[in-house]
Amino acid sequence: MIGLMPGDSHATVGYVRFYAMTPEAENMGPVAMDCAWKFLEYFGGKTDGEYKVVKRWAVENGLGFAQLPLFEDPDVQEAFGSWGDVDVIAEQASMARAKEGLTPWFGIWDVFTRAEIHKAILGQQSTMDTLQNMEDYWNEQASQ
Repeated sequence: MIGLMPGDSHATVGYVRFYAMTPEAENMGPVAMDCAWKFLEYFGGKTDGEYKVVKRWAVENGLGFAQLPLFEDPDVQEAFGSWGDVDVIAEQASMARAKEGLTPWFGIWDVFTRAEIHKAILGQQSTMDTLQNMEDYWNEQASQ
């Protein structure tokens, strides 16, 4: 069974980090910025009037998306309908909001944190060492 997020508002947080656009693209100048923008548009925007890449990833891999009109696409409805109630999934997606308050260093800290958590799961370090390493790295990034 699939349902809306609990609570009065049923709201959820949605965000995507896409690392193809970095400060380095800006440093390389207008041609690189134009290429990076076109790349982002191709993957997340419309190509020839359709969300081709986003739709393909949704249909073939069940990946979520922010482009709500895709919920009207018969192929997406069929694919998502094989594992859940498309109307409920679409309703929940319509309540997603941008995650606020992310720091400029959140992405790099998140990658570091995942590696630390895996070390704890694999028994390579204690849970307390893992938490301390995560805190230390956060504070190190925050101080820069």
